[in-house]
Amino acid sequence: MMRVYTCLVALCCVAGVGRAQNKCCINHDIYTFTGEVYGAKAAPYFESLVEERAVMTYDFNQSRFRFNITAKNSSRCVIQDFNQNTTWFIFPDSQECKKNNSVGRMPTRCVADNVQYIDEVNNPGDVLVNRWKYKYEYQSDDENGEGPREYTKDGCLLTESLFFGTWPGDGYDVDVLYVLRYYNYQVLTDTTEYFILPSYCNST
Repeated sequence: MMRVYTCLVALCCVAGVGRAQNKCCINHDIYTFTGEVYGAKAAPYFESLVEERAVMTYDFNQSRFRFNITAKNSSRCVIQDFNQNTTWFIFPDSQECKKNNSVGRMPTRCVADNVQYIDEVNNPGDVLVNRWKYKYEYQSDDENGEGPREYTKDGCLLTESLFFGTWPGDGYDVDVLYVLRYYNYQVLTDTTEYFILPSYCNST
């Protein structure tokens, strides 16, 4: 579950595989957008499909980030506050909250410093995007893989990424393939309402 969350919001560690061309960054400090992940993982005698959607709110002014994630039969919310060094995991269905006194890697607005530039292509709707090849190395549990990411030439908005690689299983490697799509970017002027904890978190 958490691996899919990490993949969906693109908070993984990234190792460079070449010098980037036309590197860009999103100019906005606070904004929201939607991401969807579709994929599959396979191992000996086991296959499963993954489908999740997340509405993500980025507030770089206050170094806090919110990911409201829904799957077919469940929902959860993750709030990272880097100023407080705190992560909240909120489960509305069961009205539960879990608080961790740690956060992951800080999200970035930019294409990674050292990735391999692939090409420039026209997406549907005549949207020009630049593609880079990323190599992923998850130090925490030995996940590894690679795949391209696409950013709009105008505005540097992430539109799509692909991950294929392996995760460690119980005595074997699990092959995984994820396609991630991002859309509905909206610039915000205030994010206060996004970071109000539910009342049932007060006792946590």
